[in-house]
Amino acid sequence: MRPDAIQSEALHKWATTVKGGLLRARLPLESLWRDIRDNFEPTLGRALDDERDLNESAAKRADEKIVNSKVRDVVSRLSSGLQSGITNQARQWFRLMDRNQSKPDGNTSQERKSIDTATELLQSTIAGSNIYTALISLYMRLGQFGTACALLVPDEYTTVRLDVIDEGAYWLGQDRRGRVCTLLRRCDWTIRQIVESFGAENVPDDLRREYERGNLEVHRRCWNLVCPMQEVPETERAVFDDHPFASLYWIDGDRDADTFVAARGFDYNPIIAPRWSTPTGSVYGLGLGQKALPDARELQLLARTERKIVAQDADRAMAVPEKMRGVRISLAP
Repeated sequence: MRPDAIQSEALHKWATTVKGGLLRARLPLESLWRDIRDNFEPTLGRALDDERDLNESAAKRADEKIVNSKVRDVVSRLSSGLQSGITNQARQWFRLMDRNQSKPDGNTSQERKSIDTATELLQSTIAGSNIYTALISLYMRLGQFGTACALLVPDEYTTVRLDVIDEGAYWLGQDRRGRVCTLLRRCDWTIRQIVESFGAENVPDDLRREYERGNLEVHRRCWNLVCPMQEVPETERAVFDDHPFASLYWIDGDRDADTFVAARGFDYNPIIAPRWSTPTGSVYGLGLGQKALPDARELQLLARTERKIVAQDADRAMAVPEKMRGVRISLAP
């Protein structure tokens, strides 16, 4: 759907309302997530700082609170353990089966062969994509924050692609069964990435001019809302075609604020959002990072004290004459 066909005031008002509600719902958790990030693996959850230039954010030191790096190693080991125990690439960790189990004689040999062929095809598709690599990153965030999020999208080269979203760059909503059905994500993409995603003819004029000048590495903020089609106003559903899930993209800008650039859809729920444990009524989970936060703080405190003791033993205070008794002398190493 071309952008000029989706510049609807009603659609804009609806998307703004949904966005505001999702932002408010996640706000109480943000300080906790920052505390967990600073005391475990600081490279996760950098999106909580809301910086637009991801290269500048990646270059910043964020491990000032960590003296003993054992906590960072634990997060990596947890992720590797989940990968090898649940989705081990070296073995068959899933198998397709016929949903209809009411046949008295079971499946015929041809039916079993078809199911096995479909299983092998699915395995090769997953192995040929980025899914296994992305799952490592997903498991790290799941263990540390208790919630992780990714978007399973079609890919023209690998059939499917799993886009992991950093903590702080997504907001979730769930249905009455507790299943995650709504996702708002913040994408700080370069101009090159935006044009590749939507086409030069579909982006705002100022962004297209920057692309033509060659300013390809400039970051611009793009928002993506994925939700069930039944939640979209009935008068606006036509722009998403006939899909169970709607996907709407818009770009922030000074002169073209909240400019819709794409209205797409999914025939399946593309949101992958595992939770470690979910409190009643909350869409966001609680993970091991929150449970182990006091231990992580104590570990860093003990590490600092140990370093101080070692430093004082290696560089002791100077001995002074008796006549200097009472004089204030620094005992620092």
